[in-house]
Amino acid sequence: MAAEKDVNVDRCQEIGSSIISVLFGNYATTISFKKTNITFTMQNKAMKINDETVLVDPLIFQRTTTVARYTFPEMSHLFKFELSSHPSSLFDNSGMPRETHKST
Repeated sequence: MAAEKDVNVDRCQEIGSSIISVLFGNYATTISFKKTNITFTMQNKAMKINDETVLVDPLIFQRTTTVARYTFPEMSHLFKFELSSHPSSLFDNSGMPRETHKST
């Protein structure tokens, strides 16, 4: 899995330091921030995994592992299953509801 080119959270310390250096010695009313001093994460980004576009929600991973730490004696059991923000049986990969196939 690879992030998009605009994801720059790995430079957060560098960007944060440049923001803090602007703050020192200036009044709060005179400070203006540049749009270049923003970090972008992978949250809610579409990514390609095995030639398939998938929306990645890092909060699901974080919440699941936090709960699993206290629920599962062996955390490796948790990673045998796919993590999804919505049931794959009800929604397709784009997040749209699947068509129903009712017999008449």
